[in-house]
Amino acid sequence: DEVNRLSGLQPQIERLKIQSIALKEKGQGPMFLDADFVAFTNHFKQVFSDVQAREKELQT
Repeated sequence: DEVNRLSGLQPQIERLKIQSIALKEKGQGPMFLDADFVAFTNHFKQVFSDVQAREKELQT
């Protein structure tokens, strides 16, 4: 099930976010990482929302 699989990715995304913040604080993270990570998380949230809506639609 796609929703479960995408839900399972959320903890990994949160870990990446924490690692990105830690690298940024140490001055070791590349500047483009912030923008790329924000774009990735926004895309993930949109896909996850779309899949949830589609699943709900199919259940009715």
